[in-house]
Amino acid sequence: MKTLIAMLVVLMIGFAVAAQDGPGVLPLDKLGPDLSTLFGGIGDEILTNMNQITLAGNTIGAAELGRFPHFSVDLLGIGVTAFNGIGSVLENPDTVWQFEALPLPDLLESNIGGSSIGGAYEAVRRILGLPTLRGNFGVGVRGGIEILGSVSYLSDRIIFTVVEPFVTLPEAMSSLSAHLLNIHLGLRKVIISERGLVPALSVSLGVAYADTGIVYEMTSLADILGEPIDLLGSNLDLSGDFSLTGRSAGVGIDLNLSKSFLYVFVPFLRFSTCYHFSSYNVGANFTASQTNPGESAPSNTFDLDIGAANSARDLSFYVTTGIELKLLFLVLHASIGANLQGLSLTVGDAFAGNFDATDVNRVNLNVGVRIQI
Repeated sequence: MKTLIAMLVVLMIGFAVAAQDGPGVLPLDKLGPDLSTLFGGIGDEILTNMNQITLAGNTIGAAELGRFPHFSVDLLGIGVTAFNGIGSVLENPDTVWQFEALPLPDLLESNIGGSSIGGAYEAVRRILGLPTLRGNFGVGVRGGIEILGSVSYLSDRIIFTVVEPFVTLPEAMSSLSAHLLNIHLGLRKVIISERGLVPALSVSLGVAYADTGIVYEMTSLADILGEPIDLLGSNLDLSGDFSLTGRSAGVGIDLNLSKSFLYVFVPFLRFSTCYHFSSYNVGANFTASQTNPGESAPSNTFDLDIGAANSARDLSFYVTTGIELKLLFLVLHASIGANLQGLSLTVGDAFAGNFDATDVNRVNLNVGVRIQI
């Protein structure tokens, strides 16, 4: 959301570039189409990564749990999905803006790069990591059949808890509400049970559903930035409501392979294919206002009705590998998963705060602790 706010600021700065003759009356009506383009571009980027997010936090790696009454249940499952940022619509030469003469990438660099949110924007533009808390469970029944399921949830409180140690969020962000819910249910058949040097092999069929939403009531853009926006002698502001909803449903097949060593170490490998249908809808009702020097109230306002929507169908292929450590009835899990379509993993100097060469896309990192009996 901070990235969206930053981009709004840039578009408002564009008014100053377009109005070279002083404050005057700025063409606020042109802001609506540009914001619809911006939100639509960001929505498309989120849409292509929703499928990957649904896989984060899966902490059952073993290809076989065992027949009834063997079961597994998570004490803690954490996943992080990384993809190569948002905001590429601003760098796309084919993007059509109402303010055709505005070099938006240059404006981003010059007006946000040195600000208090410059570091956060640069990081989010190159790499975005979304954490997920997920509870996994499984139970073995007869004939090598196992039932697996999971529920994951990400909320604005979780996001703020992760972000706040690195970025100071303004008080105005407290009205942000966000969630991501993911539910998965699968049926697994053990084809080969582990015996001696022979690894366990199983195949599973599953269905998944994901729902995400963001709602934000912005009373004043100036409150978020900490000071009024002074452009060519005019103060510009933006207020209103913003909402984003997204849904994804899918069906997939997994091929699982694992082998225990010394009864403690269990490396595993999983190949997955999944067909997803995803959709999103972005809407906003903003009021843009211009206040000139000496005025106590805006002299120019315009109500903006902004909207964007899209849907997509996608067949994806994934690979996940990792290791589990069995300590009596406790199992420690660590794994990395990747979407084989669009995968990239270039860290560059990200740990030094330089994200110019960073390109991490469609990768999951998962850790967890579960009880398995």
